[in-house]
Parts: sequence; C-alpha cells; structure tokens
Amino acid sequence: MTDVRLGCEAEIRSLDGPILEVKFVEALRVRGCGETELRSQVGANLSSLEAVLGRVGVVKTEPLITVARSKLDSMVQDARARGENPPDMLSWHRLWLARNADVNAAIGQLSARPEVQYVYEVSKDIPPPP
Repeated sequence: MTDVRLGCEAEIRSLDGPILEVKFVEALRVRGCGETELRSQVGANLSSLEAVLGRVGVVKTEPLITVARSKLDSMVQDARARGENPPDMLSWHRLWLARNADVNAAIGQLSARPEVQYVYEVSKDIPPPP
C-alpha cells in the first residue's frame, strides 16, 4: 500500500505494518479522536500516553467496536436491566504501527502505562475455515 491521505487528516505512512489491540482502563473512558489522538471522557490527561504512541510508531488508532452508539447504549441498558454490569466495549482500540516498528518494544512500553489494561499483537494469519 502506498502513502495515503485519509480525509483531512495529515498524511500517514502505509497501514500494512503490525496491528495491536489495546484495552484502556475503563475508568478513564478513553475514546479515539482523530487518526492518532485519544481523549478521556472523564478529563484524564493522556498526553504521556500519546507521547508513547508516537515513540512506538502508532500511525492510526481506531475503535475496535463499530456498533452504532445508540445500539450499544441499548445493549448496555438491557444488560443493566438484567442486573449485569457490562464492560465498556468502547475502551478497546486497534493501533496500526509503522511497518518498521518494533512490536515487542511497543507492547512493552504500552503495557507499562497505567492507562492500558491489555495490549497484544493481532495475528495477520487467517485461520482456515472449520
């Protein structure tokens, strides 16, 4: 894939590098805000986390869950009505790394951040059908 421009955002390198999935600590209510920006809905300062994302070579962030907000809100309300405490699925994000990024270093640095609950590399191998 060649260099691309997505919408009015800055030009980024190709998106064929490693991919990580990360779950941010739910209490922070971290949400994507642009190609690589993150924001906390409770006002937490994420500047140190964003600096790490830049250092490890993140070129794009994207929410992992793409269900319409109204549908997700309805599902959460239904679960709470049954007495369940559903997880904040919007805390999960996918991070695209630059092609030459060091995946192990990225996982190590992100795992060390207090804002991050889980982080792992996404396998590019597609399993065979059953």
